[in-house]
Amino acid sequence: QVDHPRARRSLAREARALAAGPHPGLPTLFVKATRARVPHLVESYADGPALDELLDESGVLDDAAAALLGVHLLSALVPVHGRGLGHLDIKPENVVVDEGRPCLLDFGSSRRLGRVSQFVGV
Repeated sequence: QVDHPRARRSLAREARALAAGPHPGLPTLFVKATRARVPHLVESYADGPALDELLDESGVLDDAAAALLGVHLLSALVPVHGRGLGHLDIKPENVVVDEGRPCLLDFGSSRRLGRVSQFVGV
């Protein structure tokens, strides 16, 4: 998808969102090369299972664990929202639990807050 305009835009949105600055609940963006011949980003690696995998194993989170998860994810969104962006695709598959801490991934669907977007096939 090197020449696919939608893929390039998605990569640019991811870079814009992660440029909000370092946060333990977000991947760190090391390299942004969205206009390169082969567009790419280099981000830190979140090592751990995705939240959906953990839920498959354990069934449900208890109230305290769910509240703590929510606090961690909301704090990760503060710098992103501070840049005027919303994630728009928060789901268990996009949360990796790395050493007990959640890391929110996949900002390719992020958009400017307050802007109307049309999603096809949602």
